[in-house]
Amino acid sequence: MKYIYAIVRDRKTFDLRIIEEEIIIPDNAPISELRQSFSYAYGNNWYGEDFLGIQYQSRIPDISPDKELTDLWRRKNALGLRRTRDKIQAYYDVVAMSHRFGGWHNMDWNFGNEVSFHVYTNFGFGSVSDFNTTFKYKDVILSPYSYYVKYKHSTVASVVRCTYQYRLYYDEWKNVLNDCLTFYNEVTASNQPYISKWVDHHLSTMVSGLEAFVANKKYTFYTGYENIHNTKSNATEVDGNDFWLIKSEKIANSLEFIENIKILPLQIDSKGYIERLYKLCKDFQPKLQRKIATTQKTLSKQETALEKIKKTGDYPIYEIMHKKTCYKLRPWYAREIDIKSLSNLRLLIHLKKRHSSKSNPSEIKKRLDSLKELINQADDMENEISKTKKFLTPLVKNREILCEHIEKYRALAINE
Repeated sequence: MKYIYAIVRDRKTFDLRIIEEEIIIPDNAPISELRQSFSYAYGNNWYGEDFLGIQYQSRIPDISPDKELTDLWRRKNALGLRRTRDKIQAYYDVVAMSHRFGGWHNMDWNFGNEVSFHVYTNFGFGSVSDFNTTFKYKDVILSPYSYYVKYKHSTVASVVRCTYQYRLYYDEWKNVLNDCLTFYNEVTASNQPYISKWVDHHLSTMVSGLEAFVANKKYTFYTGYENIHNTKSNATEVDGNDFWLIKSEKIANSLEFIENIKILPLQIDSKGYIERLYKLCKDFQPKLQRKIATTQKTLSKQETALEKIKKTGDYPIYEIMHKKTCYKLRPWYAREIDIKSLSNLRLLIHLKKRHSSKSNPSEIKKRLDSLKELINQADDMENEISKTKKFLTPLVKNREILCEHIEKYRALAINE
């Protein structure tokens, strides 16, 4: 961290511009100033000083001879940061400015009468740290709807919670300020048309993508973190059951966007987008039902095949032994020598005692080998059943959500 980044307004022309003010770290600062507490998040580990997610101490340890130099270093950095911020605020008409305060911190940047930006940071809390901005036009949140179909793991909540998220690095402030100022300048230059174009692009991309979900058997997603702005991601094609799980969940929940779309500026064809969402959900409903029915038939066949295996040969004997003694032919904890010396021997003795008058050792060994094959077949079939159930359960859940949302929308449409 070398600079404080800020957007300032010219007092004569009222134009906005970005400035960078170098942070001067004091070599000789009064102990009284260094003893003050600073709630700044500093990364001292391998992530580097620029990282904002490392756990921070809300009160930097007091200075004493036995304290490590890192404590003094953090205090000097905190003091330099505070002095630089004070200097900028005293000299400029500040509209927006970077910081590294630890914990929850909210800021509203008002660039004009109609455009504002809400910045939310939560630095210094490890995996729950956060850094995002929300763009507003006439107090309406502008959501990047296209991210819903662009990123595999994006949800309705992740799309509407903010406009952009940023990586947890201090230099990301440059991107934040640049994104905000660029957006403001575009709106100022073209006024309403730019807002309409921006929202239309995201809505059109999202709805067209969902319509493609309904019609196609595969789709290309980006694999990076959803909503992380200016972050490169790799594209990957998803098909088969994986695509069914993704598209059924996204389509089932897509009607939740209606409440957000309804309050968009009048220049946006909100009604048209909502009708397209409703239609694609209705078109997908029978397809999802058929997929569930087909999967249920597959599961039924697998379960029948498993029952048949378990009734074949000596498998019933094995199952009785397993239930009675919790013994298996190949227990997960057994070493290879244990399998030969204990598992096979025990079952061989059991079969010999049970069939000693009818079978010789050679025949018993053949039956033992056949049983092993049956056990392997049963294990394989149980794995297939588990996979089918794992696929079927979320499909059924998404069908219920889809039906609920369709009925809810229909009721709203009737009452309007």
